[in-house]
Amino acid sequence: MDKTHKHLSVEPPTDRLGEPDDGVRRLYHYTTMSGLLGIVESKKLRATDIHYMNDANEFKHGLAILGEIVKVRAQTAAGTTKLFLETLPTRVAQFSNINLFAASFTEDGDLLSQWRGYSQGGGASIGFDTAQLKYLASLAGFDLIKCIYNDELKREIAGEFLDRKLGHLGKEAGIDTRGAYFAANGLLWEYYQLAACFKDSAFSEENEWRLVSKIAANTNGAISFRATSSMLIPYLEIPLSQEGQVQPSLGFDRITIGPSSHKELIENAFVMLCERGGILPKHIGKSQSPYRLL
Repeated sequence: MDKTHKHLSVEPPTDRLGEPDDGVRRLYHYTTMSGLLGIVESKKLRATDIHYMNDANEFKHGLAILGEIVKVRAQTAAGTTKLFLETLPTRVAQFSNINLFAASFTEDGDLLSQWRGYSQGGGASIGFDTAQLKYLASLAGFDLIKCIYNDELKREIAGEFLDRKLGHLGKEAGIDTRGAYFAANGLLWEYYQLAACFKDSAFSEENEWRLVSKIAANTNGAISFRATSSMLIPYLEIPLSQEGQVQPSLGFDRITIGPSSHKELIENAFVMLCERGGILPKHIGKSQSPYRLL
């Protein structure tokens, strides 16, 4: 298996998921108490527009990596390949604000840096069965992708991705400008999912995975919005249950209560919440991270 396929399978197009078969059987989603309540009561996860996430610049960096590789390849290309490569930079610029949504997970359910970043001094991590999460997300048009932290590996994967597309393009006879335009669109629709999972190496301890949407148009009516004190944040919802089907776990079987001076009270309230909603996680535990370190 090549590096690109390990992170984002390109062929066939409908099988472009991350590879959870490397021993990662559970992934954790960190959230505030308000977020936990919302997930349990709505039976849905929220995936935020990538441009509104705190690492949006990393996504732009992922596009820049592709741009650098395209520039080098174009210097020696000819014919159909050259036309395609010359079309790509324009399409990247025009696609720069496209709607793409992501939800974050990590391999560690009790990580101090995550408590500091997401729980606001009183959150929880939700442990999802990886295979179940992948399945439920696929029903909503999301792919599960493992994040990439190593800069050299990012370039290798981006180059591998581009070369594979160029290989397919070489089989097309007499592609014109219009054909190059649509071919560029097709590449970017897939590459953007990958670029959304390029992360700064400083955060490698997080071992993050992401659910990433297909490209979405803001005219489809599915996009919702939440408000902060100074911003409107677009998001999509990922259902954790199927209509008409009883699914007590909602894909998760474990909850870890974050560092807090009220762990027992939080746990008691959460058990009552689960009982009311008919949700039965197998394990409810408490973080081992000291509250004073937050």
